Amino acid sequence: IGLPDTARGERICAVVRLQPGTALAIDELARFLDGYGIARQKYPEQIEPVDDFPRTASGKIRKAELRAQFVAAG
Repeated sequence: IGLPDTARGERICAVVRLQPGTALAIDELARFLDGYGIARQKYPEQIEPVDDFPRTASGKIRKAELRAQFVAAG
């Protein structure tokens, strides 16, 4: 999701569900994305783990709800 950033306007935040007992560091994610040839400007600058995603009645992820949650968290 995109989160507001005072310096650049917006920063990329990866909201992820992790397997119990695991962690994900930003450098691990960068290596994974690099292996798929993703452009570096598209790499997330922040990772936020969640237990589950808020969803609409049709099953789509409520991105606005996630944005509000992590903007409020700082």
